[in-house]
Formats: sequence, structure tokens, C-alpha cells
Amino acid sequence: MNSFKLGDLLIEMSEKYEKQQAFLFPVDKYTVTPVRYSEFLKDLEYGVAIGEKITYQRIAIIGYNSYSWILTAFSLLLCGKSLILLDPGLGKQDLVHLLAYTDTECLMISPELEDELEFLRDNYHVERFLSVEQAKDRRSLEGLPVQGGDFLCFTSGTSKSSKGVVVTAEVFVKHILLAENVLPGKKADRFFLPLPLHHMYALTMIFHIMKKGAVVCLGTTPRYLKQEAVLFDADIAMLVPSMIDFLFQDEKIMPRLYAVILGGSRFRKESADKIKARGIQIVNIYGSSETAGFISCNRPGEDENWLRPYGPIQFVLRDTGELGVKLPFCMEGYYKRPEDTELVLEDGCFWTGDAGQIDQEGRAMILGRIRDTIVIENGEKIHAEDIDSALNQIKGVQEAAVVYVPQCGICAVIVVEPDTNVQMIQKGIEAYNRDCTPGQRIRHIWYREEKLPRTATGKLKRYKLENEYQIWNDSCQVKED
Repeated sequence: MNSFKLGDLLIEMSEKYEKQQAFLFPVDKYTVTPVRYSEFLKDLEYGVAIGEKITYQRIAIIGYNSYSWILTAFSLLLCGKSLILLDPGLGKQDLVHLLAYTDTECLMISPELEDELEFLRDNYHVERFLSVEQAKDRRSLEGLPVQGGDFLCFTSGTSKSSKGVVVTAEVFVKHILLAENVLPGKKADRFFLPLPLHHMYALTMIFHIMKKGAVVCLGTTPRYLKQEAVLFDADIAMLVPSMIDFLFQDEKIMPRLYAVILGGSRFRKESADKIKARGIQIVNIYGSSETAGFISCNRPGEDENWLRPYGPIQFVLRDTGELGVKLPFCMEGYYKRPEDTELVLEDGCFWTGDAGQIDQEGRAMILGRIRDTIVIENGEKIHAEDIDSALNQIKGVQEAAVVYVPQCGICAVIVVEPDTNVQMIQKGIEAYNRDCTPGQRIRHIWYREEKLPRTATGKLKRYKLENEYQIWNDSCQVKED
């Protein structure tokens, strides 16, 4: 393939795997609906014919995982539209904020959300997801007049603190082509993909799977995770670490499974051991929305913690220990945040915000976060400074910060003002926990005597604090034993 056009990639895959199944979608607890590669291409041609008649350029996509979501998003992308991918579980306040911030002109929503989102019709043009029944003709994907549009997804779920990452269709295709044959899997394998499509990880994985001629077994919502795992009986599962313990409580689940691809955050050794005990290969992938998906992974027989980049991608380190990656594709930037973009993009290098080390083979090991974004086990990113700020407003707190420990969750490290009753601080934290999302709740507290570690300019060394917390927590465990 000599171009980086999304339409050309889709045509190539359809011609190569024409009669094979491309997707399986759950209908109910016992049945699935298949879609072949040729059928998917035909449906996209209908979708593009509809999309070309839509005059709006900036279109938000809101809905749970479904074939209609995929058809709508990629039809509009092929038409050159700018898509804003939003979490259907957003609260009203966050949703209104993000629609305004992203300059959304039109909303495409799934039918089950129509009543819930009715209030948006006062300010936006709202339509249902595209349906082939709407189309009277088809538009060939050959020779489309545009290279493709772009899409905006968010680095931290979707909340007011999130950064909107803009990725073009051309960069998306470059990523898919360069990563070919890196991940396990072969033609006709079933890949279980239960992750939300508004996240970059899931979005790119659809095409990594299809490039192999394999089958995308699309999960719907976390509520049906185990039920759909049984229904699809996949060969490979693409998960985030928080799903492992829940799924693998049943030792017989997915008996055909021979590989698990993990991304989104660090995983615990005990969780990985559950998978390896069944003889299942673990592939630990690393990347971000900014890099249009995964950029490295461990190879068969290698330690899961050592990540090998593929193709021309290279890891580099700053003097501060921050890991950077030189790569031939990257985001356009953070939407409306040029200063933030300049901080992370420099001469073809993306600075990840992660602390790392690099071995002689060019592999990287992730040691933790240097910047103030915490990635929890379900892949959600939490802005630590927002929680720090809330804790520091509690009466009796001299200074406070949070760290993340997989087996515990978000943990607060607090230096108490002299002569303060810690029960007063505890009540303040309980009040904070009542008002925040589950991922942001404080699960454990370390009342510390020493000041928090900081640089000469007063910036918190969160990575060092995380290490110190681990040492303190381990010592507490020893005392209990």
C-alpha cells in the first residue's frame, strides 16, 4: 500500500478478506451477529453517501459500543469531518462544557441516549447514528477527494480537566501500517475488544485486528463483560488491568484464549500470574492518545516490563529521567492548548511525562509518572493536582499530595498542621469522597511527619513520593504480619 488514505486501507482489507467475518456483535446472551469485510465496506459506502450531505464540519459522536458507532465515525472521517469522541457516561455539566470547548456544531447520538440528551437540542443540531437504511445510493471509497478528516479524543476520560488530542486520519493509518505484525494473532482469530470506542486504545485496535484478517468481537459495556467474554469465546483478549481479576476469577473462562494484550496502565504481578498460570501469553503495550495508539510492547519470551519499540520508533531520556519517543507520526496537538503542545512536542519527539530507563537494546521500562497525571488500572487518567488542591483546602492540612498504588488506589500523603486532630482531616476527606467520581476517591492515608519531597523551585517530586509511600506501606505490612 503506497498511500496513507483511510479509504485505500479499507479497500485493501476488504479485497484481501472479502468473505471473512470482520465483526461479531452481541444480540443477546446467546447469539451474535456477524458482519463480513465486504459488507462493512459496502455499509461504509452508504455511510459516506449520507455523510457527504451533512453540512456541519465539527461533529460529536456520543454512544456506547455498537456497529452503528463504528459505521458513523468512520463514514464521517472518510468524508473529511472533524469528530469529537465523547464518553456517553459524562455528567451533564462536563458534557455541556466539552461541547462548547470543542466548538461542536452537530451531535450524532445512539438511539438509547435520545431522551437523556434531549436538552441539547436547544443549542445543537442532533441526529441519530447513521443507518444504511437512510441511504439511496453508495459512494465508492476509491478516489475520495479528501485525505480524511481528524478526530479529537481525550487524554483523561472526558472531563473538564482533560486535554483534547487531535489526530488526523493520515496519522491514524500510518500507525496501523507501521505496527503490522507486531501484535499476536492471525487470520480468522477472534479478538475480544470490550473497551470503549471513544478511547484511542480501542479505536486503533479495531484496525490492528482487521489488518490481520481477524474478527473484532466488540463488547458493549462493562456491565456485560463476563457474559460477553463467554459468548465470544475469543482467541485473544484486549483488556485493561482492572478487568483481569474480575474475568479470571473463573479459571475456565475463554478456554481458547492464547494471548492477552494489556494496555492503559501498569498491571500488578499477581494479576499477571493469574493469566500466565493458564499458559496464556501476556503482551504489555505502551503508548498514548498523543502517539495515536501503542508504540511498543514486550516480545514473546521477554519480561513484560521491558517494552520494545517497533519500526523506526526510538526511546530517549531527558536528564530528568523523563521518557521521550521519537516517531514518524504523532498528534497534531492539544486542541486550543498551544502552550501544552509545545511542552510535549519537540523536534519529532513526544515527551511522555513518564519516568523510565532504557537498556542497551533500546527497550524501555516505565518507572512511574513524572508529571501530574495518574493512570489507574482501568486506564482512566486522573489529574493529581486537582485532588492535591482539594486536600490542601481541608482545615488542619499543612501540605498534601496523592499517589497511586495499584493494590490500594488513590492514596493521600498528608503533613498535618501542629496541634491538629486528624479526625477533623478524616471528616474532610470523607466529604471529598462523597462528591467525587469513584476513580478519584481517597482509599488510604499516610499521615507523614516529614515535608513532601520537592525540587529547588518547589515543584512536587511525585515519583519520589510514590516510592517513599511504597516503602512506608511495605513496612506497615511487615509490622502487621
